[in-house]
Amino acid sequence: MASTVSYNMGQIRYNTNGNYIQDLNFDDYPIETRSLSNSTSYRDIILYNDNNNFVFSQNESYYLRLGIPRNLSYNMTFDLKLLDKSNNNRNQYQEIKRFVIPRDSSNQITYSKVILYPYDGITEDAEPAVSIIRDTRQAAAINEVYSVGEKFYIKKASVENDIEIQYKNDILLNHTWREDVSEDLYWVDFVFSNKVDNVSFNAILLELNRNTYDDDISYEVDGVVYKGLFVGDIEVECYRINNLITSISGVSSFDSIGVWSHPDAIMSINGEEIRIGQSGYYELNDFNITNFGIIVKDANDRFSLDYQYKVT
Repeated sequence: MASTVSYNMGQIRYNTNGNYIQDLNFDDYPIETRSLSNSTSYRDIILYNDNNNFVFSQNESYYLRLGIPRNLSYNMTFDLKLLDKSNNNRNQYQEIKRFVIPRDSSNQITYSKVILYPYDGITEDAEPAVSIIRDTRQAAAINEVYSVGEKFYIKKASVENDIEIQYKNDILLNHTWREDVSEDLYWVDFVFSNKVDNVSFNAILLELNRNTYDDDISYEVDGVVYKGLFVGDIEVECYRINNLITSISGVSSFDSIGVWSHPDAIMSINGEEIRIGQSGYYELNDFNITNFGIIVKDANDRFSLDYQYKVT
């Protein structure tokens, strides 16, 4: 005789004394990244808890919130990776997310592209001259240099007399008398979980993607010269997301859920990030949910969860 399946239902509502997330007390630390091709030093950021026993468990979900200063001149693309900080092999990692921090919209420029070249542009042993490279011919004064694609020209009275530079050395120089990062933080947040078997991830690497112009930019921190864009002081919050299913006696999984909360409220379902849309409601049916959590920091994150589970 075939067994029958029945269902029970229940509800969890926001409680001011509820325990929804646990602060892991992560801090940020600079870390040197060296190019394999030319031994250039770059500077990235690693996030971790000083407790050496901490690891990201595979049966838990986590929430990371970062406040990153925007660069005034360039967009910044980051890779967020789980790492074992005690292992120097950075090839063993789990990618969490790639994301972009847009440049500050105030259009301030904190770098100039400068070129060193023979004063006539074409004689190899001629006296050197230096110029800021203008983006267009119109922006350049007479005898200044402008660029067209990968080529550089000395501007003369008429375009027919402009001289293409044959020998040159060009570089991006930082306006060291200016701050090159915005005072305002750009906030991003993510839900993630450890999905790699038999690896004790205990840190998060915030790794800046490098571009061709990075090798032309340099800056100094504590007497060490680095290449690439500078990332200012960030703010980091990292939490363990509590599994609300374990708070219900005799229940190991949900079969269906309906969640009311504010638009863009962040949930974790089986370790995956889910955000509530503009309707303020999210529904998932006929799905085996073994881990459910929701990001609640204060009363602004109030929610109600209707759930259904199988009883055999």
